[in-house]
Amino acid sequence: MDAKDVVAEIYARQAAQQAKVFTVAVEVDGKVITHLNSNLIRQQKLNEEDVARLKLLHVGQYSIREQMKLTDDKYLLKMFAEMITLIEFELQRTWKFPMDANWHRFWTLPKCQCPQMDNNDAYPTGRYVRVRSCPIHGWE
Repeated sequence: MDAKDVVAEIYARQAAQQAKVFTVAVEVDGKVITHLNSNLIRQQKLNEEDVARLKLLHVGQYSIREQMKLTDDKYLLKMFAEMITLIEFELQRTWKFPMDANWHRFWTLPKCQCPQMDNNDAYPTGRYVRVRSCPIHGWE
């Protein structure tokens, strides 16, 4: 087997491994909003009720994010952000992961003005940057 064959074999094995990862689609009005990893579902020993709960939580999170896009009211945005935080914790609990806010990507919320690049770089250390002028996480 020459080097070209070895590389081809490596790529074939990687493709086979990736093909083993199946997902469960989460839809809203026929639109796929996210996918659940079936291998992780099995690994975490989730039952049908857990999967249904995960789907419902993702639909709720999607709906809140859509509502956030429709308002500039700081009070409502902060309230919606708190609701998203509660859903994030419930997702962690349902997945049987530790409940840890460091794994929440708050800077991806609609209307958030906190620096995405800095926060992505810091993820999941918890050393995140919030800006004073952010309508959700700011303090002006």
